[in-house]
Amino acid sequence: MKVIQLNMWHGVFLDRVIDFIKKENPDVVLLQEVTLGGGDQKELGRGDCYERLSESLEMESVFGPQWSCIGKVKYLKGQAIFTKRQIKWFGGYYYHGYLSIVKQIEAGVKPVGLMLSAGIEVDGRIIDFVNIHYLWSLHPEINKAQLAAVEELNNALSGKTELIVTGDFNVTDDSAVYNRLIEGGLIDDRPEMTANTLHPSIHKIKGSKKLAVDYIFHKGEKIRLKESRIPEVAISDHLPIVAIYEV
Repeated sequence: MKVIQLNMWHGVFLDRVIDFIKKENPDVVLLQEVTLGGGDQKELGRGDCYERLSESLEMESVFGPQWSCIGKVKYLKGQAIFTKRQIKWFGGYYYHGYLSIVKQIEAGVKPVGLMLSAGIEVDGRIIDFVNIHYLWSLHPEINKAQLAAVEELNNALSGKTELIVTGDFNVTDDSAVYNRLIEGGLIDDRPEMTANTLHPSIHKIKGSKKLAVDYIFHKGEKIRLKESRIPEVAISDHLPIVAIYEV
């Protein structure tokens, strides 16, 4: 089973994202910074990423809003899960805060923690897939909201026995947030010694720092990682993570 994790940067390179997904032919794709309902936003990317992805990919899908954005037009930004498999159930849970209304994507964003989940049938059993775009803080500072949110998130995940969790967590693996996720039972499935998950020339920091802030985790004895990789492709300001599992 192939799984892809990607923060797609509001669809600035949406056509490239679609081409990449089609070429990789994954079973499940988990995306952050997905927009819905606003058309072309020019410098901010596209406001209709979810609609375009749904039209282009022959997959079942779900969307969860994290922010309601008001600019020239109103649109939603959040997370999406796409899969070739059957979605048996889905739901969104705000483990910290609630849907936030902002005037611009890059300014005034309140801390919101959305856990978008889908129960997907894989070889006769249901595996929980969880999509996270975690609260942001100026690296390496970890703020009180992030520390409180990880406890809420761990509580929300504690009853799940078989799951794959992916997302842009906005923290590195030397942080208290990461340590609490591992203590909660999640296993980091990125390639060993992953040093960077930001595109070295597209992301605004332009390679001045190496920050590995995007993750793919699993939990459950029947889920076994076969391989994972982080291809350096120009489809977003973040790099995708591709993982293959035996289930």
